[in-house]
Amino acid sequence: MLCLKLAQVCCFVRTRTKEWLLTQDVHNDLSNYAVNAANKQHEFWQRDSLAVHLYDRKIAYQKLDYIHANPTTEHWALVSDPCDYKYSTSKLYEMGVSEFDFVKDLREEY
Repeated sequence: MLCLKLAQVCCFVRTRTKEWLLTQDVHNDLSNYAVNAANKQHEFWQRDSLAVHLYDRKIAYQKLDYIHANPTTEHWALVSDPCDYKYSTSKLYEMGVSEFDFVKDLREEY
């Protein structure tokens, strides 16, 4: 049941992210994410056959921490604080500030 909910949330987030990107003045337009597929026009996330099921709170928060830390890693070095990354939900979890109306708070799921 949690996997079904997660799939629904992911579908919703993908749709709302696309809608939001269309309203933004971004340097990378949607043509960078165009795919030739029968069921979609764009793909934002890399497909991964090693998907991890978020079967409990510990795993879910571990993955959330990893996602929030990504922009600060040496590889990307986009910001020094996860809350400073424009497209991160880190502010929601650290300061209670949500800049995206389509984001669901993971704390409400567990």
